[in-house]
Amino acid sequence: MKKNKNDSFENIYRQHHSMVLQICIGFVKGDKDIANDLSQEIFISVWNSLDKFRGASSYKTWIYRITVNTCLQYVTKDKKVRTLSVSEIENQTTYEDAESTTQDEIPKLYQAIGELK
Repeated sequence: MKKNKNDSFENIYRQHHSMVLQICIGFVKGDKDIANDLSQEIFISVWNSLDKFRGASSYKTWIYRITVNTCLQYVTKDKKVRTLSVSEIENQTTYEDAESTTQDEIPKLYQAIGELK
């Protein structure tokens, strides 16, 4: 059974990897590193769920749904964790805010910086 699963997975991977990668690239706006990470995550899901595949649809349709759902989860999570650009930070902090920093806060700032990895 294990060898049959390995053979099935290898065939599925060969047939559908380019489709999965292309969809991932579209979702992450061309970032190939993230697209490769997502496609790896997708094929891990395919491997883990291969025994549960009922055959109600084709492998292509099944993998397409896994791909889209995984990419949508990534995009949603990425928007929640989105970082601010330098210009956005500069627009939120004025020079007057910086001047109001008391001398007591500066050592705390250096201590916090020192604790960073």
